[in-house]
Amino acid sequence: MSAKQRVFIFSSVHPWNDTRIFHKQARSLAEAGYDVHVYAIVSETQYDNTIPNITVQTFPKTNLLGRRRIWKQFRNIIKRNQPDFVHLHDPELMLLIYRMKRISNAAIVFDMHENFPAALASKKIAGRPFPKSMIPLIHHLEQHMLQKADAILFAEESYKQHYQKITAKKMDILNYPHQNKTSSTLKKPTKPLIVYAGAIHEVRGFYEMLATATELRDRGHPFELLIIGKIPDRLADEAKHYIKQNELDNHVKLLGRMDLQNVNNYYARATIGLALLHPEPNYLGSIATKMFEYMSFGLPFVASNFPLWQEFVAVSGSGLTANPKSVTDIADQIEILLTDQEKHQQLSQSGQIAHHQKYNWTNEATKLLTLYSDLKGGQNCENSLHPPTLPTK
Repeated sequence: MSAKQRVFIFSSVHPWNDTRIFHKQARSLAEAGYDVHVYAIVSETQYDNTIPNITVQTFPKTNLLGRRRIWKQFRNIIKRNQPDFVHLHDPELMLLIYRMKRISNAAIVFDMHENFPAALASKKIAGRPFPKSMIPLIHHLEQHMLQKADAILFAEESYKQHYQKITAKKMDILNYPHQNKTSSTLKKPTKPLIVYAGAIHEVRGFYEMLATATELRDRGHPFELLIIGKIPDRLADEAKHYIKQNELDNHVKLLGRMDLQNVNNYYARATIGLALLHPEPNYLGSIATKMFEYMSFGLPFVASNFPLWQEFVAVSGSGLTANPKSVTDIADQIEILLTDQEKHQQLSQSGQIAHHQKYNWTNEATKLLTLYSDLKGGQNCENSLHPPTLPTK
């Protein structure tokens, strides 16, 4: 085997144990024989250095001004170590591509987690919506900066239609979960568990989930709603007040951010998943990753009734859809899954079959390794074109 090629993965926004960054890509590259170094933001969990070929260095979570200092450290790390590959994971790191090209011979891979210009349409600055007049300019600058990348990865198929003029290699590396081949041995709870795991924001249905809990409680259903993810401070106080005011302490649990294994443990015990994102431009053209995760555990879900999502749910037979801004409609669909056991079982089985046949990480890992091999003319470790042994979570 030739000397290990080094892959430096950078994020100034995501925690080091981000599922796509660490549990999927870093681990797949490491198992294929690459020497992988992850530079990302500190998490509640510390890396235990137990995975061969992976090292992790963390940086404090900070504001944009603080992150500029982190970017400088990233540049110094590249200049000092001269890795074979640099893998970037944040839109703001596009600003570094030109400089990185001048200070190293690394192949630069930019990983697009979302349609960035579309995402800006739902973001706020100092409490005010991002100026829509600025979005075309941002998109133009983005295209200019990405011209110097060697490859661009898209987490969703629809993203690449906006980047056709860029000459870099382009590949869809979709956010499917690891192949789940094990049956859960965890004890099921006495009350049905309804779970949401992911980023928490108004446009991701946070308020509607809380209101739906009140509606289900008033209809007399026993249940617990588990909301997993870091809650912004501005929402946390409101949520706690709402839960207390509506006497939901026995029905709603705000569990904070968790590592993948802990989230999977809740999926294995849950009854229903939720994906109630609002019809924002960044969401209408892509499938929420959490829906694939729910399917891997045979967990039927209620999702927003966007046309693309309705089509996906119909093809996969994995869940139900509802108007994400109608608490009554959401509660009605959840009620079906709580009371119709035959329907619940049918959706559970169909979703899990679709996961095993198509919507899993194995094929995406192979595509990732093929791309890395192509970028360096095939001069990588001898086992890099073979699918790695992926963990079953």
